[in-house]
Amino acid sequence: MPEVLTCLHLTGRYDYMLHVAVRDIEHLRELVARSIAAIDGVEKQETFLVLSTVKEETGFPTTPLQDPLGPANEEA
Repeated sequence: MPEVLTCLHLTGRYDYMLHVAVRDIEHLRELVARSIAAIDGVEKQETFLVLSTVKEETGFPTTPLQDPLGPANEEA
């Protein structure tokens, strides 16, 4: 499905989370009701709309994280 930008396999309550891009609510309804619901094994769906992005990182930290207990816990 070209609307699916990312598919994440999860632990916990949900098995998968899809990040999708659609034109409008009608396009979302069609995607959820027809395309995703038609996938063999899909029994339930829950839809979340993103209202805003608070923080988004595109990479990984390049410096090591500090030990929260301080330098005394570092091995010599």
